[in-house]
Amino acid sequence: MFFHKDNSLKNILAKAKQQRDQDLSAMAYDVLFLDYDGVVNIIYPGGYERFSKPLVANVSKLCKQFDLKIVVISSWKISPDYAAYLYEAGLDPEVKVFGKTDDIPGPREEEIKKYLQDHIYIDNFIILDDGLFDELRPYQVRTTMAEGFDDVKYEEAVQLIKRMKNNNRFSISLEKRVSV
Repeated sequence: MFFHKDNSLKNILAKAKQQRDQDLSAMAYDVLFLDYDGVVNIIYPGGYERFSKPLVANVSKLCKQFDLKIVVISSWKISPDYAAYLYEAGLDPEVKVFGKTDDIPGPREEEIKKYLQDHIYIDNFIILDDGLFDELRPYQVRTTMAEGFDDVKYEEAVQLIKRMKNNNRFSISLEKRVSV
């Protein structure tokens, strides 16, 4: 063999693995899974507010504070303008609407799990939705049709992300995602 003591196959493979892990880490990003109705669209006595500017502003603020990219989980995703609606309502142009989940049969939670399986570079995520989740509940801030993503829910999201980051629970490991 032509390997030097310092260049043993074991060391070379370890260095290659370390480089791969660094490359994957550099490509990783954090995601906000966003529903529209009950989050940025609200119903109140006597009316309906579509893409409420203050609620969209809270989404912008959260995304900018934690460098989150948006993945739309709302039924509004079937419209070709699903991202434009947010920007027209005031979503900060620096916030990227990264895409949408596939429309698959079953609960919305299954769409998110499939998205996580298909997008291995997602490092961390949080969910804003007025629906009820089971397995992904620890990652959700549950809003209501009456209030949406108001200042109270914004603070709840900030605290959830901070708590999860402190406990290293802000993401589901790749191994767990594959088994879900």
